[in-house]
Amino acid sequence: MTSIMLSKLNKFWRGLLIALFWLGIWQIIYLVVNKGIILPSPFTTFKAFFLLLREKVFWLAAGASLLRIVAGFGAALLCGSLLAVATNKIVFLKALFNPLLTLIKATPVASFIILAIIWMPNNKIPVLISFLLVLPIIWANLVKGLENINQDLLSMASLYQMPLPGKIRYIFVPSLMPYFMAGAVTSIGLAWKAGIAAEVLCRANPSIGGQLYDSKIYLETENLFAWTVLIIILSVLLEWLFVSAMRRLGKIMSWR
Repeated sequence: MTSIMLSKLNKFWRGLLIALFWLGIWQIIYLVVNKGIILPSPFTTFKAFFLLLREKVFWLAAGASLLRIVAGFGAALLCGSLLAVATNKIVFLKALFNPLLTLIKATPVASFIILAIIWMPNNKIPVLISFLLVLPIIWANLVKGLENINQDLLSMASLYQMPLPGKIRYIFVPSLMPYFMAGAVTSIGLAWKAGIAAEVLCRANPSIGGQLYDSKIYLETENLFAWTVLIIILSVLLEWLFVSAMRRLGKIMSWR
């Protein structure tokens, strides 16, 4: 127990030293540039961040952006999972959807955003962009996972007439979870960044992206950096919450 606590403590101090190192580099570059309108100092940035915490618009923008992007991410997880199962069972569906999903994956995000601005209300565009970015990744990972499931285990389950819920719990879920987690963890950060980019271009309101755009227009560079700090914090927090929830779910299922 003591060794675990010491390991965690050492990890904390190591992370703190790394953070201080890069903050020091930031401060040095700020002193060299010596123009706050181009590059604010770390102190100015974090001061602006904590000032924003006191404003209602901060919480409205953060909440609205989170809601949109998590909605798109969650919908993509569900649709990608269902589509992977369907295309694995029906070969024609795989041949039918593979070009479309490959096209979505290869098309620049900016192209989708600009087209979506023409087609739909601004506040729904970040949801769509997050969805489109995550869907092909989840589908491709789960299709690969389904193709690599141990056929001997499935044959044994059929031999002993294991019901479908048992197959799903004891064979499919453990086999597919690494592929699902790899795709989800990879795509959650991409969905967050693409969703914010969509908010900037479509001027969704209220949103973090809209606040970034306003900060740029009014040359409030310290606020621009402060909103960027928020984006980084929320991105890390989302990934941590998702991974923790999936691990918790896995423990519950294995315990039952």
